[in-house]
Formats: sequence, C-alpha cells, structure tokens
Amino acid sequence: HLLSDNIVQIDFTKADGTNRIMNATLRNDMIVPYERKTNREKVENPTNIAVWGVDADSWRSINAERIIGVQVQ
Repeated sequence: HLLSDNIVQIDFTKADGTNRIMNATLRNDMIVPYERKTNREKVENPTNIAVWGVDADSWRSINAERIIGVQVQ
C-alpha cells in the first residue's frame, strides 16, 4: 500500500473545482491518532480516503474519484 509505506504526492480536484497537490501518508511513524473534536454527525462517503496531510500536519480527506495522479516522494 503506497500510503502506508511512503509519503505520496496526490494531485486532485477539490470539491470547489480547484486543483490541489497534497503530500500525504499513512505511515505509523508520522500520523497522530484521530481525535474527534465535535459531536456533529459526519455523512459517510465511501469514495473518501482519510490521509495524514504532511504539510498541514493533520488529518485530511480526499475523494478517490477526483484524484488526477499520484507520485511517491
């Protein structure tokens, strides 16, 4: 699994239509366990992928259907 072992540069289209490049990973030595901060209900979307945003130093989600390309760093 690319994300579990590497930092991956993901090129994708955001929900607002703009393009974004994010460095992301799921490496255990880099992530922080998810901590729920609110009680709001989140609508589950099976096409969303939760990743650790390396540059933002926080959890992010990406819609798999909007990924343009990936590159291992």
